[in-house]
Amino acid sequence: MPEAELDFLLKHCDLQQRLNDSQLNDAESEQLKRIAAELMSSPRARRIQLAGPEGAPMRLAAQRLAGEVGAPIFQLNLRVLLDPRPDRFREDLSAALAAATEQSAALFVEGLAEWSQIVEVWRSAGLAERLESFPGSLFFADERAPERLKPGTLLCKFDRLDFEKRVAIWEQETPPERRDLARELAERYSFTAGQIENAALRARTEARLRGASPDEADYQDACNAESRHKLRELAIKIDLVFTWEDLILPETTLEHLRDLAVRATRRQKVYETWGFTRKLPYGRGVNALFYGESGTGKTMAAAVLARELGRELYRTEMSRIVSRYIGETEKNLARIFEEAKHSNAVLMFDEADALFAKRTEITDAHDRYANLETAYLLQEIERYSGLCILATNLPANMDSAFNRRIQLSINFPTPGPDVRLRLLESFIPPEAPLAADVDLRRIAQGAPLTGGGLKNIVLTAAFYAAGEDEPISMKYLLGAARLECAKDGKAFN
Repeated sequence: MPEAELDFLLKHCDLQQRLNDSQLNDAESEQLKRIAAELMSSPRARRIQLAGPEGAPMRLAAQRLAGEVGAPIFQLNLRVLLDPRPDRFREDLSAALAAATEQSAALFVEGLAEWSQIVEVWRSAGLAERLESFPGSLFFADERAPERLKPGTLLCKFDRLDFEKRVAIWEQETPPERRDLARELAERYSFTAGQIENAALRARTEARLRGASPDEADYQDACNAESRHKLRELAIKIDLVFTWEDLILPETTLEHLRDLAVRATRRQKVYETWGFTRKLPYGRGVNALFYGESGTGKTMAAAVLARELGRELYRTEMSRIVSRYIGETEKNLARIFEEAKHSNAVLMFDEADALFAKRTEITDAHDRYANLETAYLLQEIERYSGLCILATNLPANMDSAFNRRIQLSINFPTPGPDVRLRLLESFIPPEAPLAADVDLRRIAQGAPLTGGGLKNIVLTAAFYAAGEDEPISMKYLLGAARLECAKDGKAFN
């Protein structure tokens, strides 16, 4: 194998880069100390599994551990081992492992679990067999540790940094004139050290292209871009086009929503700075139940909150998650919560009553597993560290265990005539032509609908008028109102 190709396949880790203790949480530091002691006490080759989110300093940790025992360390580039020719795969792998063995080196293998899922069985099995016989220490880095570790494997789990460490790194990565953003960014985004450095670099680059210093919008866009995740496969991304001014709701509902925003924005201060984490080690996230008829503004309110927090909003429908096959619902929920944790997104579960219905008496295996699914989701909501919103049209059907564990229950009532009038007015753009006979109060009083239905009335009337090349008049609004009320099983009075 040519030397240049071998260098690409087997890359010498840059020992000039050192692991800084500020990049680690206390638990990670302790795990690395324990593993280092194990390696020093036993000269034989060891298998070390590192697991953590993207941006965790796993390669630097492997370098430090290899350095503790005086071994050089090389990274095996799995992408090079995708050559479709079996002979070439075996030759390249043999050359790389022989070169590492010659130098009594350790190997760092990143993303093996994901790589094994996309390649042929013979290729995955061939690599596993050759690594099993490798005489040096093996460091594996994956997003999640395998469910079953080989006997004797040492495990170190990485997590996102705690609040104060995030603040310290943001302060290093922001220019003096933007240093005031450090605490706000640390509170909004639960990033690893690598993610903070990448986001800061992206923000500086974008600003430099404009010939300016990075501002808050640059950092927010960079952080959202850094929050790469697979939630798009599991949920629907909601566009954040609404503001507080767009919410036409009773004042009590608005007060509860503002309270929820304060809880989400000041969570780190209460739990980390004020020390409530020690008293309340579980359930440190923020959650709420939005309940009310369809069309009363639950999704819009969630979008306003996400915009306020500078986060993306993903809505998932329970009907897409719940499966009749035993165990599948829990798997779907686990994937969603795991991806939401990694993405720093606001998570909204629509149709929550589909899973949180009152638990039944156990008469067969399906009843038992349905109850387990409810208990599982309750547990995941308590463990989730971000903002989790559950929405339902049927609050009376919700399990009492859920009500005890939810922090805020916010009612989105069916609007009365005055609120319906404000909604109708808000749905009509200034440039829309209105006839002199339009009386929106008459429509508001006669159509007992939610915001969604009222929006349909205005839009249907606009299309009626456009079809006749006339301004929007009362006859079109009345016709649309009667049609929409009939569709909803109600009478227009």
